[in-house]
Amino acid sequence: MKFKRYGALLAAAAVTACLFPVQAKADEDYSDINYWTTKCSNVSSLTSDETNACQAFLQYAATQSSTLKDQLLAIDAQRSDVQTNIDDYQAKIADYQSQIDTLSSQISDLNAQIDDLNDQIADQQDKVADLRAKVNTQIENSQSTMRLSKYVDILMGAKTFGDFLKIAAGLTDLTEHNHSTLVSLNDAIDQLTASQQELSSKQTELQTAQDDILAKQYEAQLTEQDYENQKANLENQSNDALTLISSLQDASDTITEAQREEQERQIAEQQAKAEAEAAAAAAAQAAQQAANNSGGSGNYGSSSSTNGSQSSDAAIDGYAVVAYARQFLGLPYVWGGNGPNYFDCSGLTKYVYAHFGIVLGRTSYVQETAGYAVSYADAQPGDLITWTGHCGIYAGNGMVINAMNPSMGIRECPIGWITNGNMIIHRLW
Repeated sequence: MKFKRYGALLAAAAVTACLFPVQAKADEDYSDINYWTTKCSNVSSLTSDETNACQAFLQYAATQSSTLKDQLLAIDAQRSDVQTNIDDYQAKIADYQSQIDTLSSQISDLNAQIDDLNDQIADQQDKVADLRAKVNTQIENSQSTMRLSKYVDILMGAKTFGDFLKIAAGLTDLTEHNHSTLVSLNDAIDQLTASQQELSSKQTELQTAQDDILAKQYEAQLTEQDYENQKANLENQSNDALTLISSLQDASDTITEAQREEQERQIAEQQAKAEAEAAAAAAAQAAQQAANNSGGSGNYGSSSSTNGSQSSDAAIDGYAVVAYARQFLGLPYVWGGNGPNYFDCSGLTKYVYAHFGIVLGRTSYVQETAGYAVSYADAQPGDLITWTGHCGIYAGNGMVINAMNPSMGIRECPIGWITNGNMIIHRLW
């Protein structure tokens, strides 16, 4: 059951200045906004306790909205910090990528140089192989010639001794030349191989450096993604808070508008009733006056006129009080407020009556003893109304001007909104 009894809600306020007419109960469930909106919008069907509960919901909605707005400010600050971190890590990732690209270019250049060296080594190795094959062939031919004594025949074929020496020297020079060429080729291969190994070593170093930067970039990307997730979570929280604030505001607007319409309906109803009663009273007075004129004395009529003047003066005084009080409608309720820019309930009544030279105590408890009590049937505009922990000024037609609570401020509303009849009406003059 969402609506609970509020009978003891303000019992402790009787010995202090006027406190809130209603307040949100700690054990009440206000989370079902649609329920409260529907229930509280049907103002005319609400009991006094339900009306109090609806006022408590409005106060809860205002407090909750204020809390959510504070949370939004905190979320925005967190989002700003997270975005700063995201920007920092994106800059780091871009810097790492630049380093990686530079190293990749250097590694590519080294690969090209290594490929060129490999081609040169292969070419030299081909030359060595060809030369070795040539030398082997010459050796085999020489050995074959020696075995067949053709080497002697070649030498003996010389016509002169000088030719003999030249032929013999030519064979020796040919062997030594091939050997020297082979040594040179092998030396070139060794130098190329050494250069290749040096480049390969440098390539390994660059690759290791690139791998290290890739690892750092990967870690930075993970951290940046974590911040992106935090940002998304904060955005979800912000959207949820904005949605709830909007729902609470819509509920408050709907309920407040329904209350305003009900207030206008009751005012129109009370005015129509008052006009009808005034017309009936005027007709009765006219009939009585006619009877008095036909059968009464002149002195009696003079006395009646004097009493009527006194009554009219009293009514005018009361209406003046109401008119003066109405200028404060719409001002905020502030506990302990004495005016003129904000009031609590007893601060408002004390301030208004003081304008007419009537001195009241500061608290609603003290004001309960002011003037003398009259019945509700005899209530007149300008009378003081008090009930447990609260007070206001009777405006006539069942309406009361009072500082209601922080969410409602100073309003003119039906008496039934704030009391179920447990009240005292005070005549102060």
